[in-house]
Amino acid sequence: MEKHKIILAAFYIVMGALGMVAGMFILVAIFWAGIFVEGDGSLEMIGVILVTLAGLLILIGIPGIIGGAGLLLEKPWAPGLLLLVGVLYLLFLPLGTVLGIYTFLVLMRDELSLLFVSPRTYNHRELA
Repeated sequence: MEKHKIILAAFYIVMGALGMVAGMFILVAIFWAGIFVEGDGSLEMIGVILVTLAGLLILIGIPGIIGGAGLLLEKPWAPGLLLLVGVLYLLFLPLGTVLGIYTFLVLMRDELSLLFVSPRTYNHRELA
């Protein structure tokens, strides 16, 4: 189980970083295209759509990186954050969908949930 946790955390850190780099690349490309190209309203609409996509990639990448690092450090909030980000990643076909499903398979197991429970919240006799 520990191996799956490390793999999942690494995937989220890598996917978050790639999403942020892709979002920044889109923003830079739109900036440079706006300088050199003049056009009608259709180009402006494409620019708005691409800026929205870039912002979405950046905004989803940040909690993915934070959640992946938190999962590696065994923080109690990390599985909840990654489940939320995993739902959002389901929209990004095909890699995001695979990562979202893998997130549910790994984080919904009972063995992993015991790793993030503080010793004061459960009875040790119940676990024996």
